[in-house]
Amino acid sequence: MNLNHQNLRHLSQASVILALTIIFGFFPGIPIAIIPVTIVLQNLGMMLSGEILGPWWGAGTMLTFLTLVALGLPLLSGGNGGLQMILSPAGCYLIMWVVAAFVMGWLLRVTFLRKYWWSELITVWICGALLVDLLGGLLLSWWMHFSLTITLGAMMIYLPGDTIKVCLSVLITRRMRKSKLID
Repeated sequence: MNLNHQNLRHLSQASVILALTIIFGFFPGIPIAIIPVTIVLQNLGMMLSGEILGPWWGAGTMLTFLTLVALGLPLLSGGNGGLQMILSPAGCYLIMWVVAAFVMGWLLRVTFLRKYWWSELITVWICGALLVDLLGGLLLSWWMHFSLTITLGAMMIYLPGDTIKVCLSVLITRRMRKSKLID
C-alpha cells in the first residue's frame, strides 16, 4: 500500500474513529426487558465512521472493530467480546454496522446530501438508525424465531436514543468539516 498523504490521513482518521468506538464501549448498555439487546453508545462510532470516512474506510473501520471483537477483545459495551457476541442476538445489529457505514458513506459522498445539514441528518438517520434497527430487527426475528410484529415494535425503543446519536454525529461532523479537519 502506497502511504501517500491522502491514505495516511484516512488511516489516521479511521484509527481515531476506531478508538472512539472502543471508548464508547466503556459506557454500560441499558438493558431492555423485551429483547436480549441493550441500548449502547457505540453505534455513534458507526455513524461517525460512515459520515466522516466514507463508504470503504467507514465500512472497513467497522469491520476491523468487529474482527477485534470476534478475536475475543472485550470491546463491546459491558466488557463483552468474542465470536459468541457476533453470533449472539446483538450480532444481528453489529453486522448491520458495516452495511450502514458503507451505505451512509456512499450516499453522503456520491450525492448532494452532504451539502445541507437537514439532508445529511435525514441520511444519517435513515442509514445509522433506521437501517440498522430495521434490518437488525429482521435478522433477530428470523434467527430467534420471534414474531415480526413484536420485534419491529421492540425496535421502536431504540429510535429515540438513536435519533439523539444521529444529531450528535451530524453536529460533530459538520463542525469538523467547517474547521477543515475533514473533507
